Amino acid sequence: MIKQIAKELKNHAAFTLFGALTGIIIMLLCYRFSSNVSYNIFYILYPIHARLGIAEENSGKLVTLVRKRAREIAQKNNSEYILIDGPPGIGCPVIASLAGVNLALVVSEPTLSGIHDLERIIDLTEHFKIKTLVGINKYDINLENVQRIEEICEKKSIKVIGKLPYDSQVNKAMRVEKTIIEYDPQSEIAQEITRIWNLIENEV
Repeated sequence: MIKQIAKELKNHAAFTLFGALTGIIIMLLCYRFSSNVSYNIFYILYPIHARLGIAEENSGKLVTLVRKRAREIAQKNNSEYILIDGPPGIGCPVIASLAGVNLALVVSEPTLSGIHDLERIIDLTEHFKIKTLVGINKYDINLENVQRIEEICEKKSIKVIGKLPYDSQVNKAMRVEKTIIEYDPQSEIAQEITRIWNLIENEV
């Protein structure tokens, strides 16, 4: 177990350091913005959301309200799909995110914590009889754990719909406020995301 934990830390050290440095840089660049300006920028990027104050907790009821508003906008715009980005874990907000959906796409990473969370959420979707697919993010950081994820899914008769590689281009795309598909449509990860989406449309 200790060797496995050390291996996980070694594999993720670069990503953790990069994430911390990126966060510090963003804070240094944006700390002069007023809260209203920050909120307006966020609202443009995420028009359907709930704003929580400091130390306020998410809840199933809050998720339900956001979903209701999303449905109203979808009906107004004649949108075919509503995509819900659910929170991690298996608590009330997750259950509220899953209630009544046609399909759950569980995105996991090949880490010990990722595998543990995957098993918990699969148990939850099984309980509510929700059709489930699995995608593996950053699959190339630990192929051994990818195999473990595939074995878990095979035992549960769940399809692994795709594997996304680690790609620093994603961070570059985020810095210019674009999706990776807009930023570099010919990249391996962009093409894989497109392929996954096409498969999801056939599953819904």
